[in-house]
Amino acid sequence: MLRGSLSVAALALLLTSLSSVQAQNVQVQFVETPGLFRRPNKTITPVTNIDVPMPRLKIKKTGLLASRLSDKHRLRWKAITDLVLAQTPTGTPLHPVLSELWRWADSSSHIIQVELIESTNIQSSSAGSFNIEQFDPTGRCHRTTLKLYISNIDVAVSGPQVARRNGFIPFAGLRKEERYAEVLGHELAHVKYVLSNAMRSHLVHELVETTNDLLLLHARTRPMSTASPEMKQRLIQRDALLREIEPQAESIEEVVWQELTASKKSRTNLIPGTRNHRR
Repeated sequence: MLRGSLSVAALALLLTSLSSVQAQNVQVQFVETPGLFRRPNKTITPVTNIDVPMPRLKIKKTGLLASRLSDKHRLRWKAITDLVLAQTPTGTPLHPVLSELWRWADSSSHIIQVELIESTNIQSSSAGSFNIEQFDPTGRCHRTTLKLYISNIDVAVSGPQVARRNGFIPFAGLRKEERYAEVLGHELAHVKYVLSNAMRSHLVHELVETTNDLLLLHARTRPMSTASPEMKQRLIQRDALLREIEPQAESIEEVVWQELTASKKSRTNLIPGTRNHRR
């Protein structure tokens, strides 16, 4: 019989490579082992070395990344993605605005780490968040995080008491993954609005991210009443920027809700991979 084995060096190359690499020739060594009727004292030697061309490795490094997700949350993220990208049998997107936002983010040059937060110890009532973790001065590749607070979304109240000024009621009539998709649409609206403009990216990093970090550092040792005039001015500028950014995302969220509501009937007839997943 024949036994094939990869050299240690070739195996290490495959396991440790974290980016796209050029095609490699990996040497596979075949050794002929004694057969059932071969004389035991006969010397057995390797018969041949074969160079096997390996395909180019492609590992996603930018766009929407799920590398921080647990196995459980990867399944949930896939269910959300299937819903976002659901199509009619003829290939027409059921959620054109939502899927366009998703595709823009996923094909961008920025790193967007997705996190699904499922905990009862979350201090805020936020349904989602988008943050710039590491600002790239060139504007080419910001490191960012998009979080969906699953536990908060699951228990969020939906009714007239939470209606926005224009009458829109978030989550009205939506099930679990549909709720997650609505929040995802809101956060993806932030992603595109902020990352598609160098000046907005800079302002968000400087006035929101940096200010929040300084505020947390200050709060660890001193009460807020002792904040310096510079810190208070920063907070005013931060809140003004957030008031400018948030309405844009809320308007997109309402459109996404309309798409999810309108597609309910169509999705019941789709194949399992694109249906709404129930929990």
